Amino acid sequence: MVRVIFQAKVHTSVDSGGWVEVPHLCLQHCVIEDFKAHPRWRRSISSLELDEILEQHTTRLFGEARRLDLNTVPEGVSVDVFGALAIVTINLMQCDTYH
Repeated sequence: MVRVIFQAKVHTSVDSGGWVEVPHLCLQHCVIEDFKAHPRWRRSISSLELDEILEQHTTRLFGEARRLDLNTVPEGVSVDVFGALAIVTINLMQCDTYH
């Protein structure tokens, strides 16, 4: 498992339910131990292309709108909601097309 984790405010609307904005993911969102433990992802942690790789995954999973609908969470993504705060975990191994 190679994880990227971020926190986001839960937004609500009458017609779409709950959603969160997906930030631009970078090294600070990565679980470094996961990356170091995986032979193919280990190289990425020190790569200048890491932000680009994460951006490709983000766009593919959430689209250009960069919103995660809490009612339709993609495979490889889990969401824990605590009131107005959501903790989103992306397992890059389950949604891996780069490596």
